[in-house]
Amino acid sequence: MADFAMCAACAREYGDPGDRRFHAQPVCCPACGPELRALDAAGRPVPGDPVEVAAGWLKEGRVVAIKGLGGYHLAVLAADGTAVAVLRARKRRESRPFAVLAQDVAAAGTLVHLDPAAERLLTGTPRPIVLAPRRRDAPVADAVAPGARDLGG
Repeated sequence: MADFAMCAACAREYGDPGDRRFHAQPVCCPACGPELRALDAAGRPVPGDPVEVAAGWLKEGRVVAIKGLGGYHLAVLAADGTAVAVLRARKRRESRPFAVLAQDVAAAGTLVHLDPAAERLLTGTPRPIVLAPRRRDAPVADAVAPGARDLGG
């Protein structure tokens, strides 16, 4: 966040000991905070909506790096066994399971069998990674969690 200069309103919140955002490192707003952009492998801007660009790359079987506050999140389309294999090779992570991200509980329910406790965890405030039994017809490549009966995300 150091690359983003705070606007006056965010700087006021950051500097006010009585504000809940006092000295919170990721203080920003739509006026001064980071914005989404898509960059190609050479670091050049790619025109278009960044989310649509990234979705298109995932559908093409590419590995997409998403920069966040804590580093990079590497993503592939979980149903694409070739893309999962490329990610495994790049990460040198032969067998440890990858987490699977789902849009919501309904989408997660198409991948795994969710009991009420798992649903509560997925919708609660902490939202930990939850392991649940994989559905036989889940559109997830076997290489996402080799040899495991459960998927997590």
